[in-house]
Amino acid sequence: MAHTVSWQDLVDYLAGEASEAVQRRVEQWLEADAQHRALFRSLQQLWEAAGAAGNEDPAWLEAQWQALLKKMRTRGLPLPEMPARKAERRCRCS
Repeated sequence: MAHTVSWQDLVDYLAGEASEAVQRRVEQWLEADAQHRALFRSLQQLWEAAGAAGNEDPAWLEAQWQALLKKMRTRGLPLPEMPARKAERRCRCS
């Protein structure tokens, strides 16, 4: 049986905000494949680094995120689906 998780499931799990059902789904997904565990460890390291003091810089976070995605692609790790980005709203203040 294939277990799938979304990015949101993983984020909720890392943030400690996942429902019991999502926790079970993530844990089953982790148990199912060593590549899933490798992906999760990389994501967890990024999550922890992003939460450390001094790492709130959006450019740093984006660079780390892109490095993680590159590592995942290079290793052939499965990429959970990304939600479509909403159009950015710009403030036209005078």
